[in-house]
Amino acid sequence: FFYVRHSLDHFRFLVDAGGKIVDYDTRSRGTAVETDPTVASAEIDALCDLFCELPEEQWDRDLRCSFMMSGDGDRHEFDSNMKRELFFCTHHAIHHNALIKIIASELGLSHVCPPDMGMAPSTLNFHCDS
Repeated sequence: FFYVRHSLDHFRFLVDAGGKIVDYDTRSRGTAVETDPTVASAEIDALCDLFCELPEEQWDRDLRCSFMMSGDGDRHEFDSNMKRELFFCTHHAIHHNALIKIIASELGLSHVCPPDMGMAPSTLNFHCDS
C-alpha cells in the first residue's frame, strides 16, 4: 500500500495547504493508510468529498509549492495554482497506479486490475487513435 499512501499524500497536502506552501516531500510514512485497506478507502472517500465540495473560485487560487530537488535536501519553491497542482497529483497517481499494477501482476493478482490501470491519458488517447 506504499504507493497508495504516497499518491493520497499528494492530494492531502494540496487540499490541506490552505494559504501555506504545498510541500510534497514532508510525508507521514508508516501510517495506517499503508497497512489497512479500510483506512486507505476512507481517506480516498474523504479526499473525494473535500475536492467535490471545494468552491469553484478556489480552483484558480494561487499557491506556492516546494519540492526537494536532491537527496541533500536542496529545496525549491515556485508559484502555481490549485487546478494545476490537482492535475499534477492526478498524473502522479496514474503513474503510481502503473507500479501497483506491476506488483499485482507479480503476485498473480493482475485479474483485479483494469487493463488501462496506470496508463497515462496520452497513451490511452494514442491507442484510441491507432
